[in-house]
Amino acid sequence: MALDPPKPGQVIDYRYLWWSEHRKGLEEGRKDRPCAVVFAVENEGGKSKVYVLPITHTKPFESENGIELLAQWKQLLRLDAQPSWVITSELNHFEWPGPDISGDRTDAISRGFLPHKVTTRLREMVLARIRKKSMRTVDRDVDVKQALHESRRRGSSAKDRVRDGEQ
Repeated sequence: MALDPPKPGQVIDYRYLWWSEHRKGLEEGRKDRPCAVVFAVENEGGKSKVYVLPITHTKPFESENGIELLAQWKQLLRLDAQPSWVITSELNHFEWPGPDISGDRTDAISRGFLPHKVTTRLREMVLARIRKKSMRTVDRDVDVKQALHESRRRGSSAKDRVRDGEQ
């Protein structure tokens, strides 16, 4: 069953790779976490590029780097009762569905939607950072694309190389 592309404001479970981890050379996120979809853009080939922000219990260093989630939103999203923030200083983007999605059904990976006003505010914050050239982004397709390219060049099965983690 194909996964429907997510919509802005949707919260999905995803193996998020923090920018700081990416800079250290890591290619996989350490754990699945809820992430807020801020953009989902369909290309000419019908594929969707999805942009997600992480949700964490760690308060952002500066208030303009995140939005705290209210308890009632967290309850609707099936999140725990601890304080949580959507971080707006970095994001991951990937072609849907990526290998870091947690689940194989839309209803299994989706936790629901943030209120429209929150989604709008998150998008404004992301776009402001992009305009200031201060958004930290991790393209989660790069390593997969490199592995596919290398495997084609060497003649081995790309699927096997990506699945086995060969780079």
